[in-house]
Amino acid sequence: MASPSPVFSHFHALSETSASETHKARCKYCGFDVSIKGKSTSNLITHLKRKHPDVYQSLYSATPKSDSTQEISYFFEDTTVKKWRSTDRGKQEEITNAIVSFVADDLQALSVVESKAFRNVLQKAEPRYSMPSRKHLSTKLIPQRYQNIYADIVKLLSVSSQVCLTIDIWLNRQMRSYLGVTCHFIVDFKLQCAMLSCHRFRGSHTGERIIQLFEEIVTSFNISGKVDRVITDNASNMKKAFRLLEISCFEDDTAGEEDDHSNIDDLEIIETEGLLNQLEFHQIVPRHHACFDHTLQLVIKDALKNPGHIQRVLGKISKLISHVRHSSQACELFENDHKLQIANVTRWNSQLTMIKSLLDTSDENMKKLEYSVNFPVSETNTTKDLLEVLTPFQWATDLTQGGKKVTASVVLPIVRGLRTELAKLEKKFLSSFVATLKSSLDSRLSQYEEDLTFQLAAALDPRWKLAWCTPEESANLRKIIFRKVNEIAVDSTVCVITLPEQSPPPKRSALFNFIEVSPIYGTELGTNTIDKIEEYLNSPCLSEFTEPLIFWKNNQYKYEGLSKLACKYLQIPASSAPVERIFSIAGRIFVRTDVVYLTTYSKS
Repeated sequence: MASPSPVFSHFHALSETSASETHKARCKYCGFDVSIKGKSTSNLITHLKRKHPDVYQSLYSATPKSDSTQEISYFFEDTTVKKWRSTDRGKQEEITNAIVSFVADDLQALSVVESKAFRNVLQKAEPRYSMPSRKHLSTKLIPQRYQNIYADIVKLLSVSSQVCLTIDIWLNRQMRSYLGVTCHFIVDFKLQCAMLSCHRFRGSHTGERIIQLFEEIVTSFNISGKVDRVITDNASNMKKAFRLLEISCFEDDTAGEEDDHSNIDDLEIIETEGLLNQLEFHQIVPRHHACFDHTLQLVIKDALKNPGHIQRVLGKISKLISHVRHSSQACELFENDHKLQIANVTRWNSQLTMIKSLLDTSDENMKKLEYSVNFPVSETNTTKDLLEVLTPFQWATDLTQGGKKVTASVVLPIVRGLRTELAKLEKKFLSSFVATLKSSLDSRLSQYEEDLTFQLAAALDPRWKLAWCTPEESANLRKIIFRKVNEIAVDSTVCVITLPEQSPPPKRSALFNFIEVSPIYGTELGTNTIDKIEEYLNSPCLSEFTEPLIFWKNNQYKYEGLSKLACKYLQIPASSAPVERIFSIAGRIFVRTDVVYLTTYSKS
């Protein structure tokens, strides 16, 4: 008589039946009841293949036929008795959730669940655990995790009255375009940052198409009327897109008004800020701001594009580093030294990074390098001078590209600080390069100095207040802050006002040395709105390393109107760096094995 199939050893027979009757067999691993007819094994094998692929693979491994049954029985002798207890059944789901987090958070390939080594680790750690298949991971578990995160973000956004967005378009190596959107808002005086989309962008990158996709995304997260500011790069299609949005919102708001062109010459020109304040009761029109870091890099490019001695030096440095990167002997020479980095047009401050990498290498290795082009002393000195001139721009970029820190308030102190530094450097070097930097900075960054958004952000940051501006600007901002605080509904609870104790002025870094930080005190203050505002503005500035939102959280009842106004302006990101950082991460997951799935899933 033929021996029974080894597949039966993995199931419990629930009843004794004849060969022609249908009955049930219960899986020893998951407890699922499988229907079988007589001694047929098809359904049993299918169940193992779909639900327990590791068991299935071991069951049908390539072993000598005479020993297969014995080896399989020996392999499963221990596991058949190891089943989940009723008190431990949540452990299966807990481990599965941990694997989903491992794949999603660390950008692992979906095929990791098929890895024999990975399965062996889980088998050793928990023999009772059943690994999900790759199909189940990609079609069920990860989409379910996405839906859970989406619901959490929507819930968090629902408690925020206003949000700010950063938007950019990215092209991956497979020449597929994606529109990325990140959201920035403050909840309980904590700055939140969330990715809303990395959406496949098909067709032409026109302003109309950008706005169409933008509106779909904000609608899906229920924030259509909450978007206060939008930060993008300086691309013409982005600028056009949000000009179209402002025009459409204005036309919608004034559609029912009577047209009267008889006195059109007598109409006063309304400032953009004033116009938006008039409309915010009807519909919030997102204001568009150009990315500060992009604009800062344009200042550097303006100075570098002029032909001359500096361009020749940078060209020689680039050729030298390219030679090292393409020579195996040169790479061996520098493998224990600082890594040489070549300039990249898409990376901010890449020229400075290239110069620093060259100057950080040891002179001994440079002398051993067999390269036909040498650097005379004058060119070495030029390289060091460039490092000194461009370093403040790197400081500025580092301070304004964070996604989870306040950045809008530091824009104007940076602009004034860079102008002060360049004035010193212009006297020191008497260089046309520095003069071009200074001229370009004045022309390109003046838009931020004239923008009330960044003026208020700096004034409402306790690290700067009004110490960065001129007396005329200070007087004007005091009036504007007082007007805006009065527009905010404030609880009438009486607060006890206490003047802070006088403390030594905080030390400033080189970029902010121009800011006066000595404490200023006025007369004894009362409890009305103007007195509270004056108390805040006249008290000493905090250290630049202080977290401004912690200050406002600790003083939210003391300066109630000011704290609400501060949250409105301090949540604005200064640059589009957060969304561009998402693209840097996305570039790591677009490997060929997973690109089909990711392209499909990004549509959701």
